Amino acid sequence: MATVPVDTEVEEQMTSQHGGKVGPLLTLVDDTGNSKFLFSILIIGDGYTKAEAVSVFVKEHCATLIKSINKQFKFKNRKLKIYAQPYWSKESGADIPKGCAHGFNVAHPKTYFDSGFSADCRLLAGTTTNTNSRIISHGRDAFRSVFPLSDSSENFAAILVLVNTPHYGGAFSDEEHTDICWAASSSCDSVGLALHELGHSMDLADEYDYWDGCEVNDGGATGTVFYSNVSSSAAQTPWNLKPPYPTDLRPKLECGQCDQRHEDGLEDGVGVFQGANHSPCGFFRPTRNCRMRNVAAPFCKVCRLHIRKFLT
Repeated sequence: MATVPVDTEVEEQMTSQHGGKVGPLLTLVDDTGNSKFLFSILIIGDGYTKAEAVSVFVKEHCATLIKSINKQFKFKNRKLKIYAQPYWSKESGADIPKGCAHGFNVAHPKTYFDSGFSADCRLLAGTTTNTNSRIISHGRDAFRSVFPLSDSSENFAAILVLVNTPHYGGAFSDEEHTDICWAASSSCDSVGLALHELGHSMDLADEYDYWDGCEVNDGGATGTVFYSNVSSSAAQTPWNLKPPYPTDLRPKLECGQCDQRHEDGLEDGVGVFQGANHSPCGFFRPTRNCRMRNVAAPFCKVCRLHIRKFLT
């Protein structure tokens, strides 16, 4: 991961003085599938005032997202349960430091989980004193201390935190027993972003080259990866290749180069395409485009097959 500047702005830790729960855990979806194959998701919100906790978080943001979750992740014999726990915050929104306002107002609202953007503009949660510790500290320790799984008898497969901000961003924290996903709830493609982060909870890897197009360069990832949708070998991929298959015929990139090559004319379908795992070189993806590369795109054939196998 590239070295990024530390946000020097002092922000308050989450505290009960800044919010709390609004009512009991809500069951939004409880279908009739086989409970032996239960897939359970908990959705909670941050940065919603008391007035917004139900009217916006539950009735608007959760309702819109559930339609897509049902469409993408509901399969035969799989029982899907979706819960929501409304939280209220003293003020609406998320932390937006000076360095990543990008057309938005700098803000430091008092919210329960202190969700916001780090110095390199990634949507995370917790203190900004160390860029990489925000998602870790609240994903693993402080977050669990205020929302233990004992609040419900369910062992959630994934917890999705919707952050009430139009500023685009998402994150994923890989837990030992529960994955925690973070997504901006009011951004231009909030549903696609939430589904992308939930894709990580199903062991799908990022297929894009950089964190943010060519503006932030991770320097090129290295090593061997084991994912259904990303391969460190063009010759031996985990997905099934049936020749003749499409390949990326454009000139290859050196690690660290910004990928500005034109993609028009490339054939769609499952093949071998250079650029994935935050690197323009050394890693390959199965299709030209996919939700794991571009949140506005649908899941590709390889990812859809993986999700089906994962959930059944």
